Amino acid sequence: MWLRAGFVRHSYRAILAFRRAQPALRSGETECLETHEPVLAFRRTHGAERLTCVFNLGSGSVTPPAPAGSPIGPVLAAKTGKGALKLDPNAARLLRA
Repeated sequence: MWLRAGFVRHSYRAILAFRRAQPALRSGETECLETHEPVLAFRRTHGAERLTCVFNLGSGSVTPPAPAGSPIGPVLAAKTGKGALKLDPNAARLLRA
């Protein structure tokens, strides 16, 4: 998939467009969530909108506890289902709380 022409460019454009469309990602308050390395998680809040962002910064797959919320936005090598969250290396998942 990564070898397909324009895939990376298309992915980044989709991510940037999604960010522009979400007030919580542009100007919301940030709350860091407790996680274990290599997972980074934080919640962005703007008015009534709450988004939880979870990233795997490591080189191996991880299965952190799934935060509450509905998956939204572009998917970057992440799988959610039945209370589980699987993040491949350098993956990310956003959830609307």
